Amino acid sequence: AVISMEARAKNGDDTYRLTDPEDETHLLTIQFYDRTSIINPCLDSSVRFVSKLVTEVKAMHDEAGTPLDSYHFGGDEAKNILLGAGYGSYPDDLKQKPFSKSPACQAKMISDPSFNIENIANYWAITVNKILA
Repeated sequence: AVISMEARAKNGDDTYRLTDPEDETHLLTIQFYDRTSIINPCLDSSVRFVSKLVTEVKAMHDEAGTPLDSYHFGGDEAKNILLGAGYGSYPDDLKQKPFSKSPACQAKMISDPSFNIENIANYWAITVNKILA
């Protein structure tokens, strides 16, 4: 979804853009991808995307007469494994918190004093849970 929505944004429609094109955060996910493979929770367009996705999946289940009792929205891959043990040979400047250099997240920290980059996974889980409620 991230790559598809980025292609859409490059064609002029950033309604559901999931990455911050100005984010220069260096990270390596648990699947050995970079930051362009994970949803940036600081973007309003990411929230719009998840809301649209949930609405559409729910509608399909309703139409099929099949209850949709649970969702798994992932997020576990949005970590920088270089921060963990076993990567001591990597330079410290490559050991960055996810989205720590995202201008969208920097702006969110200024506009919302309760937002903390250290707890971004919790922030995203709460945001998605509100959509699912």
